[in-house]
Amino acid sequence: MAVRDIRLLHLGDKTSAANAMVAGLGPTRRIYIGDTLSADAPDVVHANSLLMLPEATVARRRGLPVVVQVHELPPPGRKRDLSLHLAALVADVLVGVSGPVSAMLC
Repeated sequence: MAVRDIRLLHLGDKTSAANAMVAGLGPTRRIYIGDTLSADAPDVVHANSLLMLPEATVARRRGLPVVVQVHELPPPGRKRDLSLHLAALVADVLVGVSGPVSAMLC
């Protein structure tokens, strides 16, 4: 994934929650980091689902260790293959929450 740039979102006056996202179409993405996240310095980032891969990608780009916990059992196909490939690239530790999910990760 090519990253065009990393931008800071000024969210501190609206929320104290740490926020980040990846956005874009095609092969190029922009990473947006909320000022509330950039002020924090977590020791590790835990992505609790494949749906959290954009946030996990932001954490990885910031050099933070990432644990991705996988709950989903998506149907076989290209979308699942790409999601699992990205999860494997981003995560330092990839955790399946059940036997079938763990078998899918192998």
